[in-house]
Amino acid sequence: MNGVKVMCKNELIFEENFDQITGDEFADEDNYRYLNSSIWKREIKIPLDPDYEFCVYHKLEKSLKVKDGILEIIPSLLDESYGENITYFGRLQLAECSGLLSDECYRKATAYNIIPPVISARLMTKQSFTFRYGKIEIRAKLPEGDWLYPEMWLQPKYSTYGVGYSSGRVILGMARGNENLIDSRPNTKRDFSSRQLEFGLRTGPIGNVTEEKVIKEKQIGIWTEDFNVFTTIWNKNGFVFKVNDEVVGRVRQSQSNEQVNNMAPYDLEFYLMLGVGVGGMRVFPDETRSGYYEKPWKNVGAKAMLRFWQAKDQWLSSWKRGNKYKTSLKVDYVRVWSVGE
Repeated sequence: MNGVKVMCKNELIFEENFDQITGDEFADEDNYRYLNSSIWKREIKIPLDPDYEFCVYHKLEKSLKVKDGILEIIPSLLDESYGENITYFGRLQLAECSGLLSDECYRKATAYNIIPPVISARLMTKQSFTFRYGKIEIRAKLPEGDWLYPEMWLQPKYSTYGVGYSSGRVILGMARGNENLIDSRPNTKRDFSSRQLEFGLRTGPIGNVTEEKVIKEKQIGIWTEDFNVFTTIWNKNGFVFKVNDEVVGRVRQSQSNEQVNNMAPYDLEFYLMLGVGVGGMRVFPDETRSGYYEKPWKNVGAKAMLRFWQAKDQWLSSWKRGNKYKTSLKVDYVRVWSVGE
């Protein structure tokens, strides 16, 4: 844990309750507070591999709020902040960009290669808190709205096993924001909507990504309508995933103490990440229908983001309740306990 050896099991090694920071000189008149920057750093970039999300992770102030002990990450349209049609005809240069490639920091709209039409935010503890094995508990309300999803992840501190998903990702709870999303192919009824809660692992190089996941279906209502407690227990024998203290499933569980258990790449240090993702090439399967309209893009299509944006009249109304966005990921707390190695 950042070089500190934890000697006891069930020791609380990380806690963030998003309490107000006293004496914050940047607090605005609505009593919003900036996040504790000694713990959380923003990821600021235009995303490329491995998911090509349809948003820019930005430092725009209105996309991130902390009030009354709740963190909110609030996606909104780029045009609303930077002017109509900037997505089609403008250019974007990200100050304080955290990307490693020039294309992650600068984009000029040309033809179908538009600027990502949504502004979102991501937070990470890569510089302040990393750990190997632990019990992670997050109380959160997931975002609502078509083609949105929560980013509650564990990310590898180092790319020891390779870039992309080669060094792993742990999904700490995810339900898509679409209230209705089903497989639109004949004679199929597979549900991908916010009635389905997923946990799991995403591993492997681009073109050969493996997903090991467990799913909990909500029989009444949807997972995005209220706060829930999402728990992941990660140790050298595998993963256990829970919601509201109910076990959803297990992944990579060894059969006996003597069995050689290959946890790679999940045998090194990871860090916490929180954000809201939009569209992209992996989370939303092709050949699906959201309500009365077909998914507007193909995951491997060169014009995927353009097709998404051209269909905004179909999906934008699902993002709002009246004149206010309902798209935010709301996080009450994040806690991590040691589990022993």
